[in-house]
Amino acid sequence: MKKISDPKERTKRNYRRLALLIPLFAAVAIFGYAALFLFATERGLPFFDCVWKSRLGIYCPGCGGSRALLALLRLDFASSLFYYPAMLPLALLLLDLYVRIVIAAVTGEERAVRTFRFRVFYLILAAVLLTCLVRNLLWLGFGIDVLGDLR
Repeated sequence: MKKISDPKERTKRNYRRLALLIPLFAAVAIFGYAALFLFATERGLPFFDCVWKSRLGIYCPGCGGSRALLALLRLDFASSLFYYPAMLPLALLLLDLYVRIVIAAVTGEERAVRTFRFRVFYLILAAVLLTCLVRNLLWLGFGIDVLGDLR
């Protein structure tokens, strides 16, 4: 493999690698997880036991994420938003990042990646924490089990 001295060409090459590896990794991770989840639930095996739910009796910040991801894969957006409100915005944000990486791979401009929306990421993180807080307040304060896991 020959050495590339032009920084713009080197940037293009690096982002091309990322542009090829990210969807491959995402597909293997998402569909592998979904297959394991469906395999385990079909046979009645416990797939994932949340330590927060089993030991503390409260929802963790990630509760509902697996069901939301599976609902999103089925294109059931309403269920996905119900189970985990941050899943759809997070998926869109990651898609935006991937598009920016592809643009950088084609043009060689790193600016497309550097202008990633971190403020949106922090808003999504705040939504995750707020969802956890509201679910636990409903459960501990009023006995309302939103996801039906704690009863």
